Amino acid sequence: MLHFAYGAASHVGHVRDHNKNAGFSGPYLQLVADGVGGAAAGEVASATTTYVVTALAMGHPDQDAALLLSEAVATAHRELRRGSEQDETRQGMATTLTALLVRGDRVV
Repeated sequence: MLHFAYGAASHVGHVRDHNKNAGFSGPYLQLVADGVGGAAAGEVASATTTYVVTALAMGHPDQDAALLLSEAVATAHRELRRGSEQDETRQGMATTLTALLVRGDRVV
């Protein structure tokens, strides 16, 4: 079975005064969500996406990895839309997402 040897670090950079990024490192899941700077609540978008994708990916170890990641990203997107609709200060919040999930001998 494949798994990651991992470490993680983050840096605020030289432009922003706080970090809008979030991530997760584990033996079977690696991800980084880069909250969009200059837009509303990028740190909320990246943290929400990281939480949702991590919880769903780690909570369903027997589900097909490609299907699971697709569903997790769709769920995170719905949560971000809902958060934007419920709080006008979060309208336009956004994040990127890069994720790798291992299932057996396959990486998605």
